[in-house]
Amino acid sequence: MLSYFDYYNIPCQYKLNQSELRKLFYSKSKDLHPDQSNQIDAIDQTSVNNEAYRILSDPHLRLKHILEIFNGPMDESKMQLPKAFLMDMMDINEEIEFVSDENRASLHEKIKSLIQSEEDHYNIIIQNFDKQDHSEEVLRKLEEFYFKQKYYYRMLQNMNREEVEM
Repeated sequence: MLSYFDYYNIPCQYKLNQSELRKLFYSKSKDLHPDQSNQIDAIDQTSVNNEAYRILSDPHLRLKHILEIFNGPMDESKMQLPKAFLMDMMDINEEIEFVSDENRASLHEKIKSLIQSEEDHYNIIIQNFDKQDHSEEVLRKLEEFYFKQKYYYRMLQNMNREEVEM
């Protein structure tokens, strides 16, 4: 598997300097431009550059990429999240199903707040990983964080779909 961190020659970290990442992306884009490059595979490399930037500039996709670098392809069926978390998700999904138009914005903010709360909760794990602690325990906690985030993002998507359907 191609590591996009290696592609840009940057450390494999969850927290990245976005302006530096953007500079690396534009620099590679410039180098691969047909007016600047004689590389036969410049089109393929441009595609890799675009994908690398897309993945690394999105924290959720970046986390998935990190986990796949260390653990291989993700298997959602093997992840077991805490029962209390799953019960909370059921309650929020029910709220989404019956949310009124006047409460939609506050429910949206509640979910975004929960996402931030989860990131705050896992911040020490993230910091340890960024300090090159790639232990099994740290990777397991990051995987748990990833799957919890995924639940929240699906909820936001479901709310947006309901807005469109109405």
